[in-house]
Amino acid sequence: MNEKNPLEDIIFGLDIGTRNVVGTVGYQADDGFHVIAQCVREHQTRSMLDGQIHDIGRVGDTIREVKEVLEEAIGTSLTQVCIAAAGRVLRTVTTQVTYEYPEETVVTGEDLHTLDLMGIDQAQQELLAEGDNRYKFYCVGYSVMKYYLNDELFSSLEGHKANKIDEIIIVTFLPEDVVDGLYSAVERAGLQVANLTLEPIAAINVAIPENFRMLNIALVDVGASRVRDLFKEATKNAPCIVFIDEIDAIGRSRDSKYGGGNEEREQTLNQLLSEMDGFDSSKGILILGATNRPEILDKALLRPGRFDRRIIVDKPDLKGRVEILKVHSKDVKMDETVDLDAIALATSGAVGSDLANMINEAAINAVKEGREFVSQKDLFAAVEQVLVGKEKKDRIMSKEERRIVSYHEVGHALISALQKNSEPVWG
Repeated sequence: MNEKNPLEDIIFGLDIGTRNVVGTVGYQADDGFHVIAQCVREHQTRSMLDGQIHDIGRVGDTIREVKEVLEEAIGTSLTQVCIAAAGRVLRTVTTQVTYEYPEETVVTGEDLHTLDLMGIDQAQQELLAEGDNRYKFYCVGYSVMKYYLNDELFSSLEGHKANKIDEIIIVTFLPEDVVDGLYSAVERAGLQVANLTLEPIAAINVAIPENFRMLNIALVDVGASRVRDLFKEATKNAPCIVFIDEIDAIGRSRDSKYGGGNEEREQTLNQLLSEMDGFDSSKGILILGATNRPEILDKALLRPGRFDRRIIVDKPDLKGRVEILKVHSKDVKMDETVDLDAIALATSGAVGSDLANMINEAAINAVKEGREFVSQKDLFAAVEQVLVGKEKKDRIMSKEERRIVSYHEVGHALISALQKNSEPVWG
């Protein structure tokens, strides 16, 4: 039997990003997708911004360069491509849609397709109802989250009998001018668009020639979408407080000194900056962010009108440590030997998470020894475990290691003895 030539069903996917263009060529087999060749080229100039093409000619040139490199690698011409895109103006709408039968009916694939189209149309109407007239949005993909059969959750509906079927669906939109720009740039490179999506793997999957289907996307840029939804919800519930913990995860500096940024994180940061523009006391929204690494935050986040006031939360003092220990130990059974003041005195420099961990480790120590109540001995052992590390009882030190440790510890004693104001060293 003659083996099928994989180049007959070749799949070409392009991820057109703000910083670069990634081209992937491969084919689908029974055991998965096989990559034949891949090429990455950066845009020569800032010809794209936030996923939107500003210079169609230059982006088209970059796409053509990627195409030619891949054609040389595989030895055949590429004419059709699936493109993946993103952008700050990406909009996602989650909606639930219902289809009722006149009588109990077996659900078919066509019924599910109709339900999908109803969901897309309903999402489009909800988007229009928001009143954003800056863009004319184009649906670039959808993903069904849940199916319901007669109000019961089902993983698949086809073949079941039903009076009513529902689905919760996420529908994704891009402005038509963004889509038009992508199509124009691809056509300049001598390619035709087979499908458009927002993630390169999904673009490849939907491009399989023998099985073209409506786009089922894996969402990217979900961070920016969540930021929009967050501020929309905050505006509805004003006055309110928005608290963003570990803000350095999305607010890291775009300067290469701190590792630069990736495209998705930049889109999320840009959306946050955009939402915070023009904020004042009349909005009734207070935004707080917390981080252990303020030095790596993007400068734009710290400008007046955004995060322009810094409050340093230092490590807790003795009284603070006592109160924190009380909070974390309130649901832990402890015997009469426990003295939290003594534990607080022994944990100078510990932060809240350290103290919580100590209580947890003390409880584990008690359970290991078959006791119902935590003792002071358990707590002091936990303090050592958290601050110094667990004791390595099975570790055997060599004679040389013991000699080195002895010199080290004697050094501490000598320094202490030579200091004028230190406590006396007793032998």
